[in-house]
Amino acid sequence: MSLSQLIKESYESSCKGAHRVGVADELAGIAAGAGTVTIPLFTVIGGPVIITNMWGMVTVIIAAAAGTGCTPILDHTPASAAPLAAICTVAVDIDSDAVGSMYTWSGAVGGVLGPATQMGVSSVAETLFVGEYLVLVPGVINVGNAGNDAGMTGTIDWYLNYIPCAPGSFIEPA
Repeated sequence: MSLSQLIKESYESSCKGAHRVGVADELAGIAAGAGTVTIPLFTVIGGPVIITNMWGMVTVIIAAAAGTGCTPILDHTPASAAPLAAICTVAVDIDSDAVGSMYTWSGAVGGVLGPATQMGVSSVAETLFVGEYLVLVPGVINVGNAGNDAGMTGTIDWYLNYIPCAPGSFIEPA
């Protein structure tokens, strides 16, 4: 077995996944303005993890009460006294996005979270994440609204892949 095959096998055996099923119209509870009110998506438990990919998929059409301002952003609130850390600080308006719309970003802190232009392994947003891993300590991954509309409706399922960095570290839906 070659070294590259050994590395690939090691990665595949250590990579884990988590899926958080969206709750009907929970987006309506997010207040307008970054960081004011967030929805917990995932909880990091037991030690640090490396996030290798994260994406959301619309399961109920997204709609804003005023027709503007559905702009999701992601952050991480550590369980320790460390301050909140932005994961994705730039977002695009997702108002009226149809069921099946998929939101990805490059994995870079401060990167853009937006609809994928193409589905599948060849999507640019999906392939860029390979070089932009996120290391997160125990805490909560949240979604908030950077837009002006607090009356959003719709449902998004969230998925992520991660590698535990310590024995007993894992991620579960919040």
